[in-house]
Amino acid sequence: MKIFLLPFLSAVLFIFYYNTAFNKSAGDVEDAKAIPVLIYHAVVKDPLEEREIEISLDQFKKQMSFLKKNNYKTLTLDEFYDFIQGNKVFPSRSVLLTFDDGIKTNYTNVYPVLKKYDFTAAAFIITNSLDQQTSDFFLNKDELEKIKDVFEYASHTHNMHGQTAAGTPDLLVKPKEEIIKDIKTSLKYVDKNYLAYPFGAYNKELIDILKELNIKMAFTAKGGKAHPKDPVYEIDRIFIDKHITDEQFMQILGYKQN
Repeated sequence: MKIFLLPFLSAVLFIFYYNTAFNKSAGDVEDAKAIPVLIYHAVVKDPLEEREIEISLDQFKKQMSFLKKNNYKTLTLDEFYDFIQGNKVFPSRSVLLTFDDGIKTNYTNVYPVLKKYDFTAAAFIITNSLDQQTSDFFLNKDELEKIKDVFEYASHTHNMHGQTAAGTPDLLVKPKEEIIKDIKTSLKYVDKNYLAYPFGAYNKELIDILKELNIKMAFTAKGGKAHPKDPVYEIDRIFIDKHITDEQFMQILGYKQN
């Protein structure tokens, strides 16, 4: 009986080592110790120099093509949350794509590119804009529905993406009751219990409100990668704009040639 098992065991071992070697060549063996969360805003054909939130469609296509050619996995918000909690591991070539504000170019320009590569992304929506069905800048409800096979939606507040005359974000100065009402309203429009701080600004009082509302995780704009066991209400993200070079993009990802 043992004699007949030897060829079988040899075949199993061969398949195991073959698959291991194949994965190494694809750059997918190592577990991620940190994962970059990228922030995009408007993706347009011809970005204006004075609009920092814009990036060209050609540049975006090039970046997404790079991710695809190099076997990057795009995570969902829930997958990323599990990574932060230390509950799951993901390949070293993993990334979370996020798009702030709910801009219409998510529908016209971003969606076809992500769909082509079978990528996923999270959109943090300023939800009061969804009622502006004729807006040329913001997405509407019908457009959100049409791209939900690629995008998932979370809060960027309902109507508190503003600043005082002195430049202080609304969420840091408005009364607690108004903030609670605003975020509760925004959550009625989205399908995920996560939030991105407008302008990346937050404080301890705001974090306490998010805990009270059972928000699972909140994102800043401080820069730097996210690590397991990072504070869930202070997740770092990296801003991607028109000035990011190809080399800088690879550095942000932590890309290493095999």
